[in-house]
Amino acid sequence: MEKREELLGISLKNASKDLITFVNRHKKNLTEIFDGLTRKQTEDLWAGLNQMCATTLLTLDLTQDDRLEGEMRVVLETMECFVLLAQTTIKQTSPHIPPDLMSTACVLHELILHMPDAADKLKNSTAGLFEDWWRLGLEGRFDLVTNTIIYLLQRSLSTRGNASSVRRVWVLHSALELVDMTNESSSLFFDLLQQTVVNSNYLGTDEGCRFLGFIMTLDCTLTESLHKCIKNHLPTAPSSWLEKFGEVYFRAWSSGSNLTETLEMDCIQDLMNHAVHAHKSLAPALRQVLTYFHKQKKKSGVDAMLLNMYEPFLWRSLKVANPEVRANAAWLLVDAFPLLDPDFNSEEKDSLLQKQFDLLLMLLEDPVPAIRSQTVLGVFRIMSLFWELMPSVTIKNIVTKVIQDLAFDSSSADVRESVVKGLTGLIDNHLCHLMLKPILPQLQKHIHDTSEKVRVAMVNLLLKVKGVRSIKFWEVVPVEHLLARLETDSAPVVRRLMTLLFPSFLPLDKSEQEQIPRCVALIQTNPGAARMFFRYTQNFMDVQQTASYMICLCRKILECIRDGRGRTEGEDNSLNGTESSEEEEDLSVHNTPVMKGFIEIIVIMWYNISSRLQESKHKKIEQDLQQKFCLAVPEMLKTFEDPEISLAVILLAGHLPPSSVPILSRSCLSKLKKMTSDTEESHYGCLLEAMCKWNKGADILELIQEWITAGFRGGKKESTVKRGKDKRKSVTFVEEENQYGPVLAAQYLTYLVTHPICREAVLSHQAEHLHHIQQLLQQAMNLVVSVVEGQTASSLPCDLLTQYLTMYCRLSVLLHSQEGLDVMSVLSTVLDWTEMNILSHMNTSDSDAETRNDRKRSVGSSHYRPSLCAEIVKIVLEVCSNCLLVGLGTPEFVLKLSNFCTKCLHEDEKFTVLTDIASCLYHVTEFVLSQEEDPEQNSVIVELLGNILTSVQRDGDPNNKSANKIISCIRAPVTETLNSIYNRAEHQTLQQGLTSSVITSVVDEMTLSSVKDCLDSPVEVMDLPPVVSLLTGILSKKPKIFRIFLEDLGYRIRSCPSPDLHSIHGAVHLITAIAKCKSKTVGLQECLMAIETQAKSLDPPQEDDKRIVKESLSQKLEECRRILG
Repeated sequence: MEKREELLGISLKNASKDLITFVNRHKKNLTEIFDGLTRKQTEDLWAGLNQMCATTLLTLDLTQDDRLEGEMRVVLETMECFVLLAQTTIKQTSPHIPPDLMSTACVLHELILHMPDAADKLKNSTAGLFEDWWRLGLEGRFDLVTNTIIYLLQRSLSTRGNASSVRRVWVLHSALELVDMTNESSSLFFDLLQQTVVNSNYLGTDEGCRFLGFIMTLDCTLTESLHKCIKNHLPTAPSSWLEKFGEVYFRAWSSGSNLTETLEMDCIQDLMNHAVHAHKSLAPALRQVLTYFHKQKKKSGVDAMLLNMYEPFLWRSLKVANPEVRANAAWLLVDAFPLLDPDFNSEEKDSLLQKQFDLLLMLLEDPVPAIRSQTVLGVFRIMSLFWELMPSVTIKNIVTKVIQDLAFDSSSADVRESVVKGLTGLIDNHLCHLMLKPILPQLQKHIHDTSEKVRVAMVNLLLKVKGVRSIKFWEVVPVEHLLARLETDSAPVVRRLMTLLFPSFLPLDKSEQEQIPRCVALIQTNPGAARMFFRYTQNFMDVQQTASYMICLCRKILECIRDGRGRTEGEDNSLNGTESSEEEEDLSVHNTPVMKGFIEIIVIMWYNISSRLQESKHKKIEQDLQQKFCLAVPEMLKTFEDPEISLAVILLAGHLPPSSVPILSRSCLSKLKKMTSDTEESHYGCLLEAMCKWNKGADILELIQEWITAGFRGGKKESTVKRGKDKRKSVTFVEEENQYGPVLAAQYLTYLVTHPICREAVLSHQAEHLHHIQQLLQQAMNLVVSVVEGQTASSLPCDLLTQYLTMYCRLSVLLHSQEGLDVMSVLSTVLDWTEMNILSHMNTSDSDAETRNDRKRSVGSSHYRPSLCAEIVKIVLEVCSNCLLVGLGTPEFVLKLSNFCTKCLHEDEKFTVLTDIASCLYHVTEFVLSQEEDPEQNSVIVELLGNILTSVQRDGDPNNKSANKIISCIRAPVTETLNSIYNRAEHQTLQQGLTSSVITSVVDEMTLSSVKDCLDSPVEVMDLPPVVSLLTGILSKKPKIFRIFLEDLGYRIRSCPSPDLHSIHGAVHLITAIAKCKSKTVGLQECLMAIETQAKSLDPPQEDDKRIVKESLSQKLEECRRILG
């Protein structure tokens, strides 16, 4: 009672601060206070509050900034109290709305859109008051909703908007029916509603989609505006929005409003028409919108509507000349199939359905492969969904056409892939299995298809078949074929084949007695596939399972060894009247392929888990493996004499401590010393790898160093044995020198630095020793100089010298982190040495060498000089490029390398190293682009590219076969270089300089071609002179860059102070060729105008040949005008 009297007193006193204090103190009890007020007291209370509100508003300055200090804060708090008291009043059980409350609410309603942004809390609570007013259906609600819904729309579209704000808008959606959208005063509503249709808050919530569907039925003008807004956003809309757009259209159409016909004709059919005729870049977005309608065909009226909307244009669009339109129409037909009206009688339905089947059969024979591919997928989808509805004759016709023709379509891998994918989807329908069983084996050759994606699709088909009880995958494709692909195919195919075959050849849920025979069968069927199979088992087995299987194989090998020894010692199966079973013969120690396969599998599986065995949780497993194999490996070495098995055992021994195989660990080095230059890599590679694992890399490197030293001394090994009488008195054991030592040194060293295990071992433990070898190999540079200058005959073959030089450079790079070794300094020295001693001899002929040098000197070696020099230059360029590729480089080194490449271009008259220089350009470009932009570095790229193009242009006749061959050598690296630069928008300066250089090269070659009368009538860009064809072909694939190129070319032509007849003739020839291929390219008209202007300023030609060029110029100008219109 006291609280009610206090509240009434505050309202009569017009004390706003007291009101704020009271409301804050009794906020939780306001409902109880208002429940006790009589009707008269409620009216008196709101009479006072209304007067207080009027007084408070007189102090409210709406122009105040957002800081809201002092008095302004009190005013806003007072207004919030009014809102809270009003909410309490209307939420009573039987609310009474006094006139003064209505008056106060109207004032707040007018103010809600004019309050400052900082008063958002007050605005939000005020809107909440009017939402409750509307929801409760109270008197005067229509006067309080207009500004409220505007505010809620603005809030939901702002950065503060979320799903909750969209739901609040949906609560008031029916109020929009009161708004006259045709009135100019509703323009704010109009703009806000247009924004909602492309707002993620609305499209991302169910209430938002309902709201959008509702507003599309409010007014015809608004519907058209919203439809246009959606269409404008389709090209850039996220994929998640597209289906939501379809839902919005469907909700609007299914609402049954008086705008249904407008929605059908002006919106839905408009989307369908555009989906048929749109460009391939936009068509998928439109189809995704329409897919929502196609998925709602079970709902009443949808089937008939789709038929009515598609029928006027879909049937004829499937037969038009434009392949894009046919493709779009085919997609819609498949997705919307079947297009039927439920009200049709059976005869009409059958006729319309057969018409659609006939159209699909027609599309299967379309001349465009993309349409055939798309139709195959669609037809199989239809068969999978509507198998029971399709006539058997139609099914037979489709299957016959697909299996006999399209499955073996040699013109398109996409079509073959679609056939396999379609059959994979058809397997989901169990009714099709009886038909598929005899058909699928006809596709077994697809497992060997030349296209990887077809093979992938085929394996996916087999994986699907594996889950079908009535069809066995090995009946579709024999296991032998699968293993053949497993051995040689790419990773995507092999991964799927492993998923298919792993449970068959290595069933983890089976016992050892079942696993081993399957492994034997795999080895006997295809040993190479067996090795690949177990290389991928790490993806299907954990470390413990792998180790257990390895021990199981080891146990079987030892059993075979014991059985073999028992028979050798006198056991004779024939004496006890029994015969060996087939399984015993397969698991015999004398079955070399199986024993070799077992050991190789153990080595492969150990290598698979070697890194994981280093983890602490797997140390026990590693100890168990080593313990088992320490006993097994010596037995294997004693038993097996086959060389290939011995190699596998050596690799296996490398995983064990050297003390467990002492004889082998001590004999490896002597075996390496006895190798010859013809020894296969596998024979010495396993020894090198085992010694590196045993940390005996130092012994290998000492042997290599000894052989290299002997090679440089002419094969004479350094000896400390004295000659004469002392020699006869001493007893020594002289080890026979291996004549192949220098060659083997290069082979061993190459293997050590290329094989991952060996490289890691020698770099981490023998870096200093490698550094000594690197310094020793530097002597190869002196020998190379002697050979190329003909001063003396080398004790080493030229190819071995190049190998030593290569290893010197590679070791310099590998050891770049070692203290005291500056790889950039070393490579710079090599560049200087090559430039000084090698480049000048690249084009030396035999006769020149004999003239300059005495015949007594190594005249025979002069025959190899040019090729030796070219090989050395290639080696140097490759090593330097690889350095830049891994990020080792400096601006100074890049500049030196670029200058070296330029000098190579001047010396290389036969273009022997042009491809390597072009590749070097690409690596230089990538390195420069990875660094901070530097104008000096940018100029290096531009100048080097210009020098390469200039070098190619010096070849002579631009149209001869030699020039085209040269261009083919540099096409790939130049293309990659230009693409790399133009794909980086941040390097504008470099792009401008590059474009200028390209234009210079183009203009120079076109002018040269005009001078040599090599400009025939052009057909397309590829018929232009080689360099021009290369550059314009690359740039034309990038419309924005090509436009800039043409603009700069036009400016170059216009700004020429003294135009030359041949340059103008070459320019118009170029523009005409481009126009014939790309007549709509922006910039062609400007170039043509510039050429015409310069042509008019040319002096009349005096010589006959120039008059001919002038006539050709006039003819091509006329032709270009005609093409460009």
